[in-house]
Amino acid sequence: MTQLITLSGNPPSHTPEPPPRWRLIDVDRPGGRPLVFVVKGSRLFGVERDLFEALQAGVADAERVLMEAVGETPRGQDFAARLPEPAAISLNIAQSCNLSCTYCYADEGRFGGKAQFMAVSVAFQAIDRLIDGAQGRKVTVGFIGGEPFLNREVLYESVAYTRERARAKGCTAGFSATTNGTLINADDVRLLRDNGFVVSVSLDGGAILNDRHRRASNGVSGFDMALLSLRPLLENPGKARVAVRATVARDDLRVAERIEELAEAGFTEIGVSPLRTSPDASLVLRDDDWQRLLEEMIRASEREWRRVRSGAGFRFSNLAIALKQLHAGSAKPLPCGSAANYVSVSAQGEYFTCHRTIDDARFSLGSTADGLSMRQRESFLNARHVDRQEPCRACWARYLCGGGCHAEVLSAGRSGCDYIRGWLEYCLEFYDRLLQEMVLRERPDLLGREVILPGNPVTTRLEGGVGNCFPGLEFDHRNLDRRFFPGLVFAMGSSTGAPLVAVDAADPDLSPAKFEGLPADAPPTAVQTALRLALNGAEGQALGEGGWSLDSIAQGGKTITLSNLDGMIAWRLVRSLEPGPVDIVLTRAAGQPRRITLNGWRRRFVSTRSGVISEAYQPGELTQSLCSPWMHDFRDCACTYWASNHPDIVLGEQALGADPDPVIEETPIDWLRSDRAAARTAAAEGTEAGNRDAQMDHYEINERWQDLSMVLQRHENSRVFSPRDVEAANPFASTDGLARELVKLCKLEQTVALEYLYALYSVKDASQVTGKNFKDAVTFVRHEILAIAVSEMRHLRWANQLIWELEHAGLTTQKFGPELGLSDKVPNEGGERDRALRPLTPAVLTDFIAVEKPSGTLDGAYARVLATLRQPQYPEALQQLAERILADGMQHFTRFREIERVLAPFATGNPPAYLQNLTKASKAAGKAAVDLYKGILADLESAYQSGDMEDAARIADARAAMFTLKNEADKLAKAGTGVPYF
Repeated sequence: MTQLITLSGNPPSHTPEPPPRWRLIDVDRPGGRPLVFVVKGSRLFGVERDLFEALQAGVADAERVLMEAVGETPRGQDFAARLPEPAAISLNIAQSCNLSCTYCYADEGRFGGKAQFMAVSVAFQAIDRLIDGAQGRKVTVGFIGGEPFLNREVLYESVAYTRERARAKGCTAGFSATTNGTLINADDVRLLRDNGFVVSVSLDGGAILNDRHRRASNGVSGFDMALLSLRPLLENPGKARVAVRATVARDDLRVAERIEELAEAGFTEIGVSPLRTSPDASLVLRDDDWQRLLEEMIRASEREWRRVRSGAGFRFSNLAIALKQLHAGSAKPLPCGSAANYVSVSAQGEYFTCHRTIDDARFSLGSTADGLSMRQRESFLNARHVDRQEPCRACWARYLCGGGCHAEVLSAGRSGCDYIRGWLEYCLEFYDRLLQEMVLRERPDLLGREVILPGNPVTTRLEGGVGNCFPGLEFDHRNLDRRFFPGLVFAMGSSTGAPLVAVDAADPDLSPAKFEGLPADAPPTAVQTALRLALNGAEGQALGEGGWSLDSIAQGGKTITLSNLDGMIAWRLVRSLEPGPVDIVLTRAAGQPRRITLNGWRRRFVSTRSGVISEAYQPGELTQSLCSPWMHDFRDCACTYWASNHPDIVLGEQALGADPDPVIEETPIDWLRSDRAAARTAAAEGTEAGNRDAQMDHYEINERWQDLSMVLQRHENSRVFSPRDVEAANPFASTDGLARELVKLCKLEQTVALEYLYALYSVKDASQVTGKNFKDAVTFVRHEILAIAVSEMRHLRWANQLIWELEHAGLTTQKFGPELGLSDKVPNEGGERDRALRPLTPAVLTDFIAVEKPSGTLDGAYARVLATLRQPQYPEALQQLAERILADGMQHFTRFREIERVLAPFATGNPPAYLQNLTKASKAAGKAAVDLYKGILADLESAYQSGDMEDAARIADARAAMFTLKNEADKLAKAGTGVPYF
């Protein structure tokens, strides 16, 4: 549906859908790979098939993994308060034309009025404002119409004046001209050449295609007139650059044929533009034309692909420009520089957003007499921002398209959006294909600039290799030198010398084609030819019979004999050779001949152009001698090599989407176990010998090493890893609001810590029960509850630290901490309960699980804290502290569930068998313990007040007092009473 868009920029009345964050592209061609285009930042990624399919299915974990891997880029800023003066203008020096093109939007350059010609004074005034506003930046002056060469005098004087003013202001100037090419004479050609003009010629194809709509008033072929005038410039452009643009009307949508005809005419940069607006509506593309045009664009591009693969450069500029923008990561909120970096000047000296909007009051920006209106420019650009337009803001291609030509959108709507998306998706696929071509054929300049290309993995690139470790960590360095001499393969580092192991007559370095365009890498042609013939002749056949060794190497007038040297010494001597001529002698103990001399060169291991390792090396060759097979090192490694540092005891993997299983969460298992069944629950033994029989042996590891899981956060993980997502939470409106919430959380942390400590002493210790299982159970439970209580004390400290950091960063308006009080209420399932010191009955344990439950009240409160601290005004360290509290809370939940499971067999009776009769001690009986507790609080308050949250003397005093408090609590528990904390 075509939608007309106003310049107001007002948001829609309905709640819009969130804009897409990526586009999935499933490449349907041999060698294609699934692609993900990330909208913000215009970034293209090749992904594994399983991740691609998960994204297609809308799996939340996959989406999270993708966005965490690629990161977010900030949205473009508004233009107010940062909009620079333009660096380019186009002067409509002739609002008139010598042709009568049937589709011309400009009405032969008159823009609906009468023919006009710019006065030189107006041109100079516009140039003055341009150069004065540029403040030393390069400026560009374009000449346009109509046909600018109808006002040749002003054009010439404007070029000379621009050069003079630019020199005076210390800046450089460039020039462009858009012309039909029919009026250019010999003087014009000199002007264009000498001043480095970018010349854009308007032609629609060969004579038949062009003259159908681009007519000369006298009946002469517009194509023939243009080609006759332009021939000297096309044959010798000098400093100029000449491009041609063809308009595609609906009566003939062919593209490839236009390109071929214009290329045959001598043009090397050829672009096309679909007709969207015209006085003749029958020529304007309609809805059903866009798919046909897309097919034509793709057909033309596939022809380009075949040309590029044959060694030619790009000539189809629509494709080339799109690829270069993708290569540069172009992400534009606007379609062009109109009204921002570029404006257009009418013949009467009025500024407009671009040459397409001349004399249209809706696009007026001021005049050369009064100057550009910054307010109008900012208003125009902010309203046209792609994120503020419908349907643009919901389009995945918005930052590549920029929203479409302002003038065309306002006049004709958006009938071609599907075409643009289809074209851009095709270009993304083409770009991925092109990158692979750049790598395979070492052509890093295909996109107009030298780039570093990916070749072998970074771990096998020479600059990444660790050379001071025998024989190398990332790859075995001996495997480079085994092919130091093209066509031969040696065993380097063997017991004696350097035995020859293979003749490789197909070595690419023996072919002259390998070094086309690489004169710095190429050996002398005669030497290369002689070596190729020798290895493909009798000498190569003899060497292939086996038994040969490298006897000596000679370079730079020096000869070194290797035959009786230790293999490692021989290798290091070969390694010392420099790129360039090398003569070698090979000998064998038996057979005829016994000695062969070859003249050749030391191979360049990487291309000087691309840095890619020579294709003579086969996949896996550089690493083939590292701990073969390297998987053995997971089982036994006699040194401190990387694979010996593997996990030993781990925790199991959770089922996807299930609630955490406390058995899996807390049962340690052997990482190397042979039984990989998900249902296994057997715990690992405590010694290496105890686990040995249940582990994979060497050969099983070779076959199943891929079954060994990655370990993250102590747990095995066989899937794409994603940390637990913190629930979506609304940030606090102010830092004071955040601080007030932290005060509440401090109180709550201390309250639950005291509840846990009291419940701890209600559980019998091992001396009070019988049976190994019962003794193990109560020992485990008491240990776990103490660990959770200590963790809550850490949370109390961290929450106070957050308050202190906010206050001392000047982010709060008042003082809030330190806070060491108690909360009257504690979150519970479905609401709140009064704080209480209670024995650990099953009901109390259920309350403890509820308060620690992920996404529960406590966890949700910290989610709001974290959401607030993730805002840019807060230090990143505070965000990390809140994340640690949330992660700890998850462990508390699983630990309490494990306690529940462990106690279940002993929960019979009333009270349960694991509980002792515990009541709160009287004030007198508990005074010593309570006084210690109050002293601890006083020490903490003093420490938190000073802000030293880790090793202050008062912190140390408080920790020492806690041990004494534990002893007092033990004494009370033996008497059947608990510490009366409150």
